[in-house]
Amino acid sequence: MPVNSKRKGTAFEREVVRLFRPLYPEARRGWWQSGEQSRGARGGAAVARVPDVQVPGLWVECGTGRQMDGRAKLEQAVHDEEVCRAERHEVRRSPVAVTRRLRSRRVEATVRLRDLLLLVPATVELDDVPGVLDLEDLLRLLGATRASGGLVGAGGAGGRGDPDAGPVLGPI
Repeated sequence: MPVNSKRKGTAFEREVVRLFRPLYPEARRGWWQSGEQSRGARGGAAVARVPDVQVPGLWVECGTGRQMDGRAKLEQAVHDEEVCRAERHEVRRSPVAVTRRLRSRRVEATVRLRDLLLLVPATVELDDVPGVLDLEDLLRLLGATRASGGLVGAGGAGGRGDPDAGPVLGPI
């Protein structure tokens, strides 16, 4: 990866952390960014086993570039979250792709519908929510979830999922 691309990616991850911090003060960049990585099957290349941005209950993958595709980043987030959960027996986290195209101010969040329904309390109207959200809109929805004061997730007070599935996210 060229140095400028890496620098832009790092700056974008830091920006995403700053955007999450008002709602999640514990948000931070993934520890693997400092060089601690695991070796993977992709030709021996280093493969991240932590999200780009660590936020409780979420697996956040970030990307910025000319042809940035939120769906591709979401697929990466889903895959990495599933592999990490299987390897470490961790609690499930909802994958989220946060992307921005170069020279654009718009930061988008791409989330699977089933995860969005688990994250957002049933009291929040989703009629006007598009498939790809501005990150500010996702943070607003997550803020409404935090304001509900209950567990967030499939078994939580505000979630819309299967009550027998247990909480996907812990208390917030």
